This record gives sequence, C-alpha cells and structure tokens, in this order.
Amino acid sequence: MDKQNLTLFRYRQANKYELYNLLNNEFWVSRPGSFNDPYDSTFFIDRKEIENHMSKLKEAKHYSYESGMSNEKFSDLICEKIISRTKKTVWIACFSEKINNPAMWANYSQNGRGFAIEYSHNSLEKMLRAYLEKDRKKYLKDYGNLNVNNVNHEFCDHVKKVNYAEEKYDGTEVISNLIDEGVTNKKYTPGELNDKSLDDFSYYTFYNKKKIWEYEKEWRMVLNTYNETKEEKEKMYINIQNKEDPIMPNAIYLGEFAEPFTKKVICNYCYKNKVKLYEMNSDIFDKKYELKYKEIYKNNMHDFIEKQ
Repeated sequence: MDKQNLTLFRYRQANKYELYNLLNNEFWVSRPGSFNDPYDSTFFIDRKEIENHMSKLKEAKHYSYESGMSNEKFSDLICEKIISRTKKTVWIACFSEKINNPAMWANYSQNGRGFAIEYSHNSLEKMLRAYLEKDRKKYLKDYGNLNVNNVNHEFCDHVKKVNYAEEKYDGTEVISNLIDEGVTNKKYTPGELNDKSLDDFSYYTFYNKKKIWEYEKEWRMVLNTYNETKEEKEKMYINIQNKEDPIMPNAIYLGEFAEPFTKKVICNYCYKNKVKLYEMNSDIFDKKYELKYKEIYKNNMHDFIEKQ
C-alpha cells in the first residue's frame, strides 16, 4: 500500500468534548483499557511452557523462589504483572481506511449523528514524531542518557495497519525471555521484572485484533512516552498536538443525521481553517449499502449554515 497517498478516517461523536477538541485543534490518544472491546490488546501465554522454563532455571540455580512459592503460583504472579502492564504502557489512536461503511458510522459516530476527520498518513506520523521528540528531550533533561537502540521501532511509535486473526498473539517465548532478563543470582520476585522490557513486549499485541473486527479496516497510532509523571500514568487520555504548529485535517465528514448545531459548528471551523467539508448520505437508488458523500464547497458554506 502506498502510504504517501494514504488517508485515514477518525470517527467521532458529536458531543461537547469532541467538538471542543476539534475547534481547539487537539488530538487525544487513549489507553487500550478504555476501548469498547474488553479483549483488545490481549495475548496468549502457554502456562505449562512457562512453568517448565522456570523449573529449568531453578535447576540451573539461576534464581530462587520466594519462600514456599510453587512453580504455578510464581508463574501466575509474573504473568499477571505483564498482562496488567500491557494496557498501561502505551497510548493509542484508532482510524479506518473506509469513510463509507455504515457500521462504522453506527458504532463510532452516534448512528450517523457524529462526524469523521480525515488525515493523511504522513501528517499523523509527523504529529507522532514531534510529540515523541519533545517527550524524549524532556526525558534527557531529567534523567540523562536514553538508549534509543533499546526501543523496538518496528512495532512501536508508528501508524500501522491492524492485523486480524482467529488466534491471539503467542507471547510465550517473549515472556520466557523477559524472565531470563530479570533473573539474577539474588532473590527474584515478580516486582523486579524490567519495566523497559515489558514496554517493548507490549507492542507485539497492539496491532492485532480478533477477525470479527475486520470490517473496520483499522489502522492504529501506538506510542509510548518515556517521561510520564505519576499523575500522567493514571490518566486514560492525553493530547499530543503541538499548539504552536498543529497538524490540520484534510477534511471533515458530517454524518447523514448530524444535528443542525453540529453542522454549524463544523462548517464554521472548516470555513475558518480552509478545511474541506463533506456530508454523508444514503442513496435509495443505489443497491449497495455503502454510503456516499458530497462536498460542500467554501462558497456554499454560508448558504449551508443558513439552511440548518
């Protein structure tokens, strides 16, 4: 796929928060724990394999268990820590390749009463890079050296296409490697697992979803920040736009059943910011369920607002 010419669509509800974000050119990303799919960002661990791996390490006298802790209990504690971490280490924004899918408008834009924002893939990558650069500079200032070679850039900090599968990603081998990495001759407990390694591992799960979601044709922006405060770690959403030089949308699409107030707010925004505006519509003379859209040109926007 030619990413140079790729455009992606972000479906939004027409509530006061989303309209405020649009008018202020804010771009919010969220933790996967806030998604509508509770099974998002999960993976498979072969419990027996992990237990066997830990038994071999114990036999080699690489580490000792906490007093009285069984293989089963110890492996459970380690896996629980890793699973809980996966939904707390990254921020995600979701997009679709398709603007004319009725199911997307129904599920993510209030049954066609909301709107969708079109971005180029390049502009989203640019926004992401600018935010990460700012975050890493802050990290360097506060903590000194940052070894960027430890960051798996193939799987993180990108806008990438989601992979749909019938089975979860198998994280058994990675979990085993994480255990090896954390093992020392000293007494080792689950709380001592290397946080950076957990962050790297988590990226393998965020671009994979169950096949039943394939109709969404989803792409994701996944990012990790280095310098989160305790308060930031507790947040479910953050804004990553640069206020001084915000990335602007290519266009905005009004849902077919958008309220007059929504239409007026978005039309004024598009007129002021020279952003293209479209309105979705269904066609009774078209046999397909796909929606169509028509452009509302700038010289017609005043009349469009007056009709609302």
